[in-house]
Amino acid sequence: MKALLAIAAAALVVVPSTTAATQASQHSQLHKSASVVRFFTGTRHGWMVASRHDRCSEVPWSTTCRIARERLLFHSRRATVIRRWLWQHLPATGDWRTAVALAQRVYPGTEGWLLFISDREGGWGPFVMNHQGSGAGGWLQFMSSTFYAYVGDARASFARRGFKVDPSIWTWTHPLGQALTGAYMRWSGRDGCHWCL
Repeated sequence: MKALLAIAAAALVVVPSTTAATQASQHSQLHKSASVVRFFTGTRHGWMVASRHDRCSEVPWSTTCRIARERLLFHSRRATVIRRWLWQHLPATGDWRTAVALAQRVYPGTEGWLLFISDREGGWGPFVMNHQGSGAGGWLQFMSSTFYAYVGDARASFARRGFKVDPSIWTWTHPLGQALTGAYMRWSGRDGCHWCL
């Protein structure tokens, strides 16, 4: 019986596909599962799971206990899966500061450097071209040829680390594309003298 319940619970914890699930629906599902977990672990309703007993058959409310434990197990696992999914799927933001913060999930320790360089080069606002006509543009003032020379390696590294993002961000003019590519270059030691300090 326990094996059957474990299989049923495991079958219900499904990792959502990248194409079918949206960030908003995942946040909604996470909120629901977190509410169920709080309900069954809180002081008012925690008695239902009979946490001091190994088996539900040891308490008079055994049916309630069994159902409560099944729901608690299911929603605990689902919340864990959804949190992992939300961490690994970066939203396609158009804001530079948010893009830099998201890049820290993949390449930790590069935030200060990215913000320092963008403060010196292209600012934190919208995409800007170099006013001296060099052809550099964006928050890190990448030359398009430099950006596209490194973006393939950045994408491969990003995917190897288990992260996913909308493919349309991997362009020279997108803040998240520049943040991830710049963070990859810094993190892997390939920033060289593109931004001599």
